[in-house]
Amino acid sequence: MRRGLVVLASAALLLVGLPAVFASADPDDGDSPFFTGDTNGGVKTSRTDAGKFKHCADPAKGEDFQTATPDQVGLDPKALDQLAGFHLAKAQRTLYVFRFGCLVRTGPLNGVFENIPQHQWSLTKGYSTAVIGRAVTMGYFDVDDEFGKYFPGVGDERHQHVTAQQLMQHTSGVKMNWANEIPGPDIDRVAAWSSAPMEHQPGTYFSYSQNGPNTVNAMMEKAVQKHGYRDFQDFAQRELFDKIGIDRDDYLWMVDQAGRTEGFAGLHVKPKDMGRFATLLQNGGVYQGKRLIDEKFLKEAKTGTTANPGFGYQTWINNAPWYNTVALNGFKERIDQPLIASAPNDMTYGWGWRGRHWFNMPNLGMMIVTTSMDHDFEYDPKVAGSEVAVQGEQMSGYHEFMRIAMRAVTDQKVPDPGPYKGREASLTAFNAGNWVNPTYTVQNRLTGGLLDPNKKGLVINAKNIARVMAHTGPFVLYN
Repeated sequence: MRRGLVVLASAALLLVGLPAVFASADPDDGDSPFFTGDTNGGVKTSRTDAGKFKHCADPAKGEDFQTATPDQVGLDPKALDQLAGFHLAKAQRTLYVFRFGCLVRTGPLNGVFENIPQHQWSLTKGYSTAVIGRAVTMGYFDVDDEFGKYFPGVGDERHQHVTAQQLMQHTSGVKMNWANEIPGPDIDRVAAWSSAPMEHQPGTYFSYSQNGPNTVNAMMEKAVQKHGYRDFQDFAQRELFDKIGIDRDDYLWMVDQAGRTEGFAGLHVKPKDMGRFATLLQNGGVYQGKRLIDEKFLKEAKTGTTANPGFGYQTWINNAPWYNTVALNGFKERIDQPLIASAPNDMTYGWGWRGRHWFNMPNLGMMIVTTSMDHDFEYDPKVAGSEVAVQGEQMSGYHEFMRIAMRAVTDQKVPDPGPYKGREASLTAFNAGNWVNPTYTVQNRLTGGLLDPNKKGLVINAKNIARVMAHTGPFVLYN
């Protein structure tokens, strides 16, 4: 936790006396919601003829993934061994390599950790997006639905017209303030989002958000409640998780103080069940032959915006020529290079803080799923300071990981761009203005407070933690 503590400590020291910070006009502002420019990021791959290799069926509930040897699916065992060794050296926990639906390689620690629910951090955003996609597919919700349709009179007129699509693309236009958006039990996230100042025209400016994902979840929850579902999680379980074989007692999905499902983080899933969700994505929204998520929705989810071509519906997109950072250090930066230059052009992936990922490579029929010991691939135990506070930029560690993964492919020669030549993270950059603002931060976090009887999130979370622990055994809540 050192990286997170460094940032939090810095924010605490700067809490008093900081002026409000307002963003200036951004050169990436634009009118079109979808990016239509150059999409040549990453390395080119061709579509593998899956008919030449072993193919495995999607596992039913209670079944394990079918397995294949590397040669049965066109992979090199020595390169996979190297990949697993690199993964372990970066202080990771579990590794799953799938091709054509078959489990081909696992990490050496999978047997220890794969049945222990692990916090997904921002991978939660991807699960939320899939649940929303299911509601869209069933006709219960629409990406063009506005916030005001479900929360009339909440926020100002501009908040009222922000769409579900803009919330999923993180282009709602509200002011970003990390101290008001990082995990904490003392916040109603819809209230926090709708009370945040509107700094940009919605749909034109990317600002990575934590409260926005909760807000779009809350909108969808109200939509499905009209069709007999108790809440967001009831819908998620009945219409998505049950259908891909994830048992309700095998995961914990936390709620905010208003009792609404967290969208930015808070989902704890067994690593082996992450593979089921990743398989749904690899199959293009189909599981065991049944379409669960509409193709149009998924196509949009994998398309970037003019404000950030590297980010779609809470999904990172490797074909983008440039991208904007998550900016945990408070500095949003435009990076003029692909997210992971050594990875396939058609790859999309989920990013969870400190090493929670799925990497989906459709042309290759390949999916890699990872969890960590709270270190991402930039960690080097031999280098002091490699646990940098900056998060969300995939640099030399990710570049090398994907170079090794691509060397494992034997049915085609995937181009190798060579060693990493891009930027490296700053160990000292920190913009306090995007972390703290005395009036905005304190007012939003303390209004209502922990003892407000109308704030039911703590009680719900306590009950859910007890339920999951009774079924899965002890686990570290935020690990």
